Amino acid sequence: MRLRAALIAASTAALVAAVLVPAAAEAAPTKYYVDCSAKTAGTGTVAQPWNRLAQIHDHGDFAPGDTISLRRGTTCHGQLHPSGSGAPGAPITLGAYGTRGAKPTVSGDGTPNYTGAVQLRNQPYWIIQDLRVTNTRGGRSTQVYRSGVSVWNQDGGEIRGVIIQRLEVEDVASSPNEKFGSSREWGGITVSSGGVQGDSFPGLVIRDNRVDRVGRSGIAVMNWEFPTTFNEGVRITGNRVSWARGDGIVVFGAQHSRIDHNVVANAADEWPCPLCGSITPLTANAGIWPARSSHIRIDHNEVYGTHWRGGDGEAFDSDQDTHDVVFEYNYAHDNTGGGILFCGSRSATVRFNIFENNDKGAFTFIGNVPADGTSIYNNTVFVGKQLKQTKVVRAFNVDKGPGGGTVAFKNNVYFNYSTYRGGWWQWNTPAVTTAANTIIGVHGAGRPHDRSTSRKDPHLRKPGSGGIGFASLNGYRLQKGKKPQRGVAIPADVTRDFFGRRIDPKHPPRGAVG
Repeated sequence: MRLRAALIAASTAALVAAVLVPAAAEAAPTKYYVDCSAKTAGTGTVAQPWNRLAQIHDHGDFAPGDTISLRRGTTCHGQLHPSGSGAPGAPITLGAYGTRGAKPTVSGDGTPNYTGAVQLRNQPYWIIQDLRVTNTRGGRSTQVYRSGVSVWNQDGGEIRGVIIQRLEVEDVASSPNEKFGSSREWGGITVSSGGVQGDSFPGLVIRDNRVDRVGRSGIAVMNWEFPTTFNEGVRITGNRVSWARGDGIVVFGAQHSRIDHNVVANAADEWPCPLCGSITPLTANAGIWPARSSHIRIDHNEVYGTHWRGGDGEAFDSDQDTHDVVFEYNYAHDNTGGGILFCGSRSATVRFNIFENNDKGAFTFIGNVPADGTSIYNNTVFVGKQLKQTKVVRAFNVDKGPGGGTVAFKNNVYFNYSTYRGGWWQWNTPAVTTAANTIIGVHGAGRPHDRSTSRKDPHLRKPGSGGIGFASLNGYRLQKGKKPQRGVAIPADVTRDFFGRRIDPKHPPRGAVG
């Protein structure tokens, strides 16, 4: 008993002593400053900033909560590849300082193959913001794969806490050729994972960036570990992508993610591409599209001016191995390949969108791959008389519906003034069902024949008068004092029309506007 009491007393004394010894304090986050216009190299303080990107690399690992700020109005040449990782609640921030001048520029000047001007590798909890990034050398024709901002996960497991925001990424030269690698995962802002099973970017955010004149992709988020691993909860919002040489925004291998409030203008600008050979699925591009993904919401985006010359050329695409993707409240206009493509997807929903003057077809199906369970309702489609070879719906290699799948069209309003007389719908099979559609203008072969099809004027103010921007779409509103035609019931959780007005899903309007 005495021995036991002595042991207890000794243990208690040791515990008290341990508690009384002060723990080593964690180092406070540090702010580092870079001014590439400074004549001398400093120590990284605001009074004595670093003046070369090499000093960032020489520093070694940055710690959670640290900030690296480049001075506004300056340009730093070379690749910026800082090291270190942040932590939950303490990300490392790469950004700008100063109150005057343009965003600081990182000019990659043509970084080597498979790199970016700004680059992270297996580094969680980083915020990249308020920079201008370029990466070109000797013009845009190149066989090198590179990006403006490149974030990679190679055998890093789950990389969380990555936010890319308020950047200006422009003039990035990268090869559009698929011969030597995956050209789609290089371009403006690109995030890729693909190593051992389990690599992903949960909660990735790409927002409020401007991306101009980049190749191949404007914004690309790719997870090559499908179907074993997905990027969960990706958000791509508020970005503007102009003159991407290939795809505008492309996502592979994502789940429960959202692409919203973006503008993609004049995508697929590279083609015809002397480096790429003949038109194939590898040369095809679209404005915004997912592949190998599920439960994706694509809403409130504007896509226009997409070029067709390499194939596809639609504003949107529900591509191979996608399912449960919803396209809603979008505005697609003046795309030379069409409004939306279905290519090997399942259970896609297209609702409350406005499609204006998209060439070739508002809705396109590739029939040799399934597009099963597609639901297209409450859209407004306008095809002007200047479009001479445009169908409202077109399909390739279709015998039993689109690739043997089923497609339902209901509550849509079509203004079809195309001078094309070769057919309005390109198929007429039991696999395609229609209900409560309104057709104004040219009917043509293959049009809906059900009793609920209407030719009555839907009383819109001035359909077809849209321009650039959602603010140009007042012509699609109802005329004062007029009521919309009624359609058939839609899902109960859909309670808003294109303009945000409340609707009754049991008695919805026809078209996108109630």
